[in-house]
Amino acid sequence: MVTPARKRTLSLLTNPFILAAIPTIAMFLVIPVLHQPYILELKSSARIPANHYCSYIDLDGDGNTEKITAFDYPNGSGITVSEGPLTLNQWNISGTFSFPLKSTLYIAADCNNDSIKELYLFSINGDSILLHSVEDSRSAKSGIRARLIDVTGHGSAAPDPRIVAADPMDLDGDGRLELVFGIAAGFSKQPRKVYAYYPVKDSLVASSPVGGFMLGILQADLDDDGTMEIMPHGYAAGNIPPSMAKYHDESAWFTVLDRNLEPVFEPVPFSGNFVIATPMVTDSNEGKVREILVSSMDPDSLSSLWTFTPFGEITYGKGLPFRSIAGFMTLNRKKEPVYALIVKEGGIVLLDHNGRQIKSPELQGSPSVIQNDIDLDGIPEIIAISYETGSIHVYRSGFRKPAVATVGGEFTGEILCSVSRIKDTAPALYLQAGTSQVLFEYRRNRLYYLTFGIYPMVYGAFIAFVLLIQATQRRSMARREEERKKISELQLALIRNQLDPHFTLNALNSVLHLVEHSDREKARESLLKFSGLYRDLLLSAGKSRRSLGEELEFCHEYLSLEKTRYGSRFDFSFNTPPEINYELPVPKLVIQLFAENSVKHGVAALESGGILSVAVSGSGNELTILIKDNGVGRARAAGDNAGSAGKGMSLMNELFDLCNRYYEDEHCFKVSDLTGSDGQPSGTEVAVTIRYRHETIRAG
Repeated sequence: MVTPARKRTLSLLTNPFILAAIPTIAMFLVIPVLHQPYILELKSSARIPANHYCSYIDLDGDGNTEKITAFDYPNGSGITVSEGPLTLNQWNISGTFSFPLKSTLYIAADCNNDSIKELYLFSINGDSILLHSVEDSRSAKSGIRARLIDVTGHGSAAPDPRIVAADPMDLDGDGRLELVFGIAAGFSKQPRKVYAYYPVKDSLVASSPVGGFMLGILQADLDDDGTMEIMPHGYAAGNIPPSMAKYHDESAWFTVLDRNLEPVFEPVPFSGNFVIATPMVTDSNEGKVREILVSSMDPDSLSSLWTFTPFGEITYGKGLPFRSIAGFMTLNRKKEPVYALIVKEGGIVLLDHNGRQIKSPELQGSPSVIQNDIDLDGIPEIIAISYETGSIHVYRSGFRKPAVATVGGEFTGEILCSVSRIKDTAPALYLQAGTSQVLFEYRRNRLYYLTFGIYPMVYGAFIAFVLLIQATQRRSMARREEERKKISELQLALIRNQLDPHFTLNALNSVLHLVEHSDREKARESLLKFSGLYRDLLLSAGKSRRSLGEELEFCHEYLSLEKTRYGSRFDFSFNTPPEINYELPVPKLVIQLFAENSVKHGVAALESGGILSVAVSGSGNELTILIKDNGVGRARAAGDNAGSAGKGMSLMNELFDLCNRYYEDEHCFKVSDLTGSDGQPSGTEVAVTIRYRHETIRAG
């Protein structure tokens, strides 16, 4: 039985819109989007002179970036600021830019609140690290000249300090920004400190030695008090043993400084040569996430992640199945943290907030990764450059929606990254490595959204295809149903044509019996009744069904004819409640044939007292007709009529089977033997049941 819920399910599953959605979704998942949402389009590529280091910064806040070029010549070093092809100014400095890192030669910051960013430049002169400033790139206004920051050691062959830049901060709460930076010596013991320079006061503050070899400075509000903590971090280079310094570089130190550059807690060591300890902090939808990635340059080591508190307590550690040489945290579209770990010769591995590995970007080797807010929306993009393939990938936060371009195989070494912008135009990503420089326009891809227009078209095509198939199936099923009905109708006609002569022969036998017994009056009466019955058959010759009322009347006339023949051997009755709908269609002769069998094989064998009753009942959509007699029963009748072919019952079985196939209503009958209190046969009962699909049994 098909339940309503199952019908609804089948209806949904055969709905063309749902059927078309399945292959469309599969196509969307299997076939990649034809275009990326963002593109990198090469605008220019050129060579620049050796010892030139360029970047783009909007110094005056007019929406257009200026190009800053630091240069080292044998006869002097300096900096130029240009706008387009026009050089605005040039400043010469004492010392050189011979730091190992060129990306941190200067810091741009508006420290005097005049809406124009000053340029703060670092140079090295002998063993002295100097600071200079350019107050206004459009004027010759002088700034700081050769301000001594610190003195460095001689390293292995020459001074090797590196400037580690951080974002300017308002450290003293006076509404003005101060410079924050670190200096990390390589082979020398000093300097290894974090510095804060107050330009308005021309004051310099330095932290205690932070230990290890400084790679970067992370600034984050660890305890949500509204102020940023400063976290210098690096690795254990193994150049300064414990005997030479408390915070030696045979350990990587987890250090947190406050706004006064004082340690918030005693620095925590992670011991081992070449160990790297990188703090990672972000605000996610689950709150503040604080982790330390601990790894090693040792090729046989594995990395681990450690959770820490704002007070330096290491609360949890988890081992990782690979060696990461660097890492950082980003957020996916759900604001969940994603760990991006750079694996030696293994590209970038991404972990979710539970530490499970997720789909990682397809990058070869050990890519160089930089974060920069290219489109100035406040969220930095992730720029990954693979030297092995000469390609650049720019990802949105969480490593989403990559834009891919080629920078070429000669693009190697330290990368200087900045954003060039002309007002009301798309930003351009500027990259310099050695003497190679490229400029890529970074913008939304208009073709990307056109791509999604293909999917509604594909969906519509699938719907049309499904509708066409369903229409073809319906036409085919309709043809088959029509053919089936024609065949069934022909079969019904054949059975009907057999039933009508069957009835005629039996009725004529009754009349002939009376003629043979010289009962002329009864014979005359029987012939009149027979002629009426036969006329009824002729008038309904083309029908396989007729109304219940017509069938009952026909049966009543037939039993009257048989009563004339058998006299007092039997009597008959009809129970026809007035509430029954007598216009209901029933198979032709369905009552008469069973009544005929009751007379012929049941009550006719009795000497007297035979009773045959026809009762009609029903409720809802189910009609029941009972034909009951108190005759000798089927077993004795079968013995007394051994020569009978039983053609009538065989025809009725076929008739009911065809009616069930041809009509929507359900037809069935059941023959039961009746027994008396003594267990002996006492008659036969036939129950004819018709369940209508669209008709009600009750009248009105």
